[in-house]
Amino acid sequence: MAKSKRNTSNQRRPRQVVQPAFDEPLELIPPTIPRNQAERWGPILLIAALVFVAYLPTLNNKFVSWDDDHYIFDNRQISEPDGIKSIWFDVFTYSNERFRRKSNDKRVSHQYYPIVFTTHWLEYRLFGGDDSKKIAARHQGGKPYKRSMTIEEQIDAGNMGYWGFHLTNTILHMVNVMIMVFLFRAMGLSSWVAWAATILFALHPMQVASVAWAAERKNIISLMFYMLSIMSYIKLRRTGSWWRYVLTIVFFQCAIFSKTVALTLPITLFFTDRLLERKWDAKHIVQSMVRILPLLVLSAISAWTTINVEDRQRFIPLTDDQRPFIPCASLMFYVGKMLLPIDQSPIYRLWNPDPQSFVWVVPMLIVLLLAVAIIAFRKKLGSHFMWAVLMYCVIMGPMLGFKNINYFQFAFVADHYFYHGALGLFLLLGIGADLLRRRFLPESKRFAVSTGVVMVVALMWGVRTYDYSKVWYDSDSFWGRTLSINPDCWPGHFNLGNLRRREAQEATDRKIRNEKYDLAVARHKRVAEINDKIRQPFDQWIGIRQVQRNWKDMLEGAKLGASRFPYIPQYAMAAAKAYAELGDYKNAQKWYRNSVIVASRRGHTKTAIDAYNEAGALAKDNGKLDESASLHIGAAKLALAQANRIMRKDPCAAKNWYTYAGQYLSVAPRTDRSRAEIASLATDINTKGQQAAAKCKK
Repeated sequence: MAKSKRNTSNQRRPRQVVQPAFDEPLELIPPTIPRNQAERWGPILLIAALVFVAYLPTLNNKFVSWDDDHYIFDNRQISEPDGIKSIWFDVFTYSNERFRRKSNDKRVSHQYYPIVFTTHWLEYRLFGGDDSKKIAARHQGGKPYKRSMTIEEQIDAGNMGYWGFHLTNTILHMVNVMIMVFLFRAMGLSSWVAWAATILFALHPMQVASVAWAAERKNIISLMFYMLSIMSYIKLRRTGSWWRYVLTIVFFQCAIFSKTVALTLPITLFFTDRLLERKWDAKHIVQSMVRILPLLVLSAISAWTTINVEDRQRFIPLTDDQRPFIPCASLMFYVGKMLLPIDQSPIYRLWNPDPQSFVWVVPMLIVLLLAVAIIAFRKKLGSHFMWAVLMYCVIMGPMLGFKNINYFQFAFVADHYFYHGALGLFLLLGIGADLLRRRFLPESKRFAVSTGVVMVVALMWGVRTYDYSKVWYDSDSFWGRTLSINPDCWPGHFNLGNLRRREAQEATDRKIRNEKYDLAVARHKRVAEINDKIRQPFDQWIGIRQVQRNWKDMLEGAKLGASRFPYIPQYAMAAAKAYAELGDYKNAQKWYRNSVIVASRRGHTKTAIDAYNEAGALAKDNGKLDESASLHIGAAKLALAQANRIMRKDPCAAKNWYTYAGQYLSVAPRTDRSRAEIASLATDINTKGQQAAAKCKK
């Protein structure tokens, strides 16, 4: 690699006088200009080639059952021809039911990152998807319609492959490599520092979580526009060209349209001004604030949108007295993983900080000591070093635990959160390496030795990246790796349980099917042991055992679910069904009564009606006709009461409920004790039903 024109610390360059965006001429740090085309493009092409080789295994990868589903392969916005409109304009709710993954989806379930989903929409058509091929579906109300095949369905039909989506991620990562080198040169860093920081960034194994993981393309695209916006802003400061300012804003908006973490850019630009000007007086600070004000407004809008789109009311296991320990521990975690990338996992262990333990104070003390040392030696370290430190802290800020985010229910740190913050941290590594080589290596050997050392480290990381990217081959490898590092990761057990269940449903051999079902239930039981705040493992456990007709284990799951979630009537109903199948009539009716009570308290009228009807059918099968009649009459009365409540507001819906009431009453046995009550109730239902029908026609 050729030496650049970047001056050493002993050779001061004449400062370039330029016309800034405001007022008077101001001296800014000049860019580093490569001496020739080989120096300009050689390092970039070398890094890009190494990146492509390092991520070659991803071309054989499939998708994983962790965001890839609702982001990509089962995303109806991507497969529909007019989905591009929905991607950009359906921010909170779907404009058409064709875009729903599930018929009862009331709002857009994924994040509002329209640029990212636009790339997937284009890939669908570029890599073999044919949106003219339609399959039958039904709206929530039962009305049939035609929809395009999803990516998953296209792949299953042999029309598409996985490779294109992974190739796009790799190419975008290569583009970021190019931009990063140009950015560092534009900031006045030497070509060697720019090359060293970028090659270490590009090949580090922590980036695998953003490049090999198809759903995390948002990181790559967001950082790309983030860096382009900084470069445009630097050009603005050097030339005073206002179209550069417009371009800065456009690139910034593209960045936050790709991932909300880019909202930190205005702060980045403020410190970039300080780097370029080397001035902290009030006048220049005010000028910086004026320039970044429009971007701050865009940041606020982006934050508001993200909060309202992604707020899922998840339980985050973090108390107020634990929260102060998370930021410093997170900052040190990423530094540690960068320096020693071992025991990596798609999902790390969920921390449980103990405010009484000194262990959790240590990261705070380290961060404090480092901050004091950096401030004390800031002049020796240089302005670029300070900028890199600030960038790492600022960009990582939204992921440091100051505010809850959905992912914190699983872990407080993640490799894919590091992609943006790595911009600052790897620049620190490059600057630090440059300081060390200038301090300890003679000038005659400085370039060769330092470049060789960096290449060795980068290649070692590249080999590790090559191997680690295979973890994203499919869901089994993904979750298998996660559980090998983090055995208590409940999403791992839950997703593997769902995978085994789907395999069981597809199996034709009864023995294999039951083995797969048993493996699925074992995973869901493990989830129930680990996390006592979610009901999904019980739903799967009970549902699978019902399919297998394993009533004893179904009863165990239902009773445990009912004890843990006493406000959910479905578990009481499941216990009642299991008791009924086991021939225990008394306990079955007891649990049906419990279900009615819980459902009525929760306002779940339909569930209470179902419990009445199932209990009535069970009583009839056991020859208890009077009891059966009473239960079916109870179901009819609930439906009648529901119809009466909504009669004035919605007579058409009321008409349907009167019809249901009549149907429930019709199955009630006519006994000496029930005949008169049934006749009277039937008359009331018919009369009111006719009134509702007449009003509905109007």
